[in-house]
Amino acid sequence: DVYKSQEHFTPDYTRYFHALDEPVRDRLVAAQWQLHKGIDADTLAAIHDELYRRTLDGGWPDAVLTPGVRVRTAGRLATSQIELHVEHVQQGTRTRLTTDAVVLATGYRERPLAPLLTALEPYLH
Repeated sequence: DVYKSQEHFTPDYTRYFHALDEPVRDRLVAAQWQLHKGIDADTLAAIHDELYRRTLDGGWPDAVLTPGVRVRTAGRLATSQIELHVEHVQQGTRTRLTTDAVVLATGYRERPLAPLLTALEPYLH
């Protein structure tokens, strides 16, 4: 479950959490009391530090972590960018995100990768 990992302690999640309505935040706090490690603490700390460093000049980092977001559809644009149609699960809102690359951290169940990787093979380096 993406909601039970240390991604909750990133700048992105902090902004996301505080933008939620109070009843939603209250439900999440109650549900998150037993957070377990979904990512190595040192790796997460390094990611957090790098994303924070990228905001020091007042800009937005060029990479984000988006816990609590479900990808509804994804497609390649003519520009070689990827457009994601996403749903913010707790907010109940949908939006689009255009990006150059996507890293999918979809949970803890092992799934066969061959169908996914076959379609992505031309883009893998």
